[in-house]
Amino acid sequence: MRELAPVMPVQIERVDYTPRKDVYYPGEVLYVSLSFAKPFVGECEIGLAAAGGELVRRTTCRQSSTRLYEGQVYIHDDQVGSCVLKAALTPVTGQPTTVDTGDRIFQVRRIIP
Repeated sequence: MRELAPVMPVQIERVDYTPRKDVYYPGEVLYVSLSFAKPFVGECEIGLAAAGGELVRRTTCRQSSTRLYEGQVYIHDDQVGSCVLKAALTPVTGQPTTVDTGDRIFQVRRIIP
């Protein structure tokens, strides 16, 4: 009987984003790059979500290499408050998962005319 190898969790090694600000507003765009510790082949979607909340709005990232995915996050009116950057990862082999990309809290505030 053949034994299956244990599934190793996907590890995001580094997250870079621009612009770097204290406060973001609806209508702005974050440019994000995710670097993986080991090669990752599959679909990577990113977005902002409330801490502990579901990732509702997702943007598919472009695969620059098996260790680097890049994409844009559009900030919407319904994302006002404290948010975290999350990634929905769907590997070619293995189970899909959604992970926080770090401990950075993004503050989104309404534009007051």
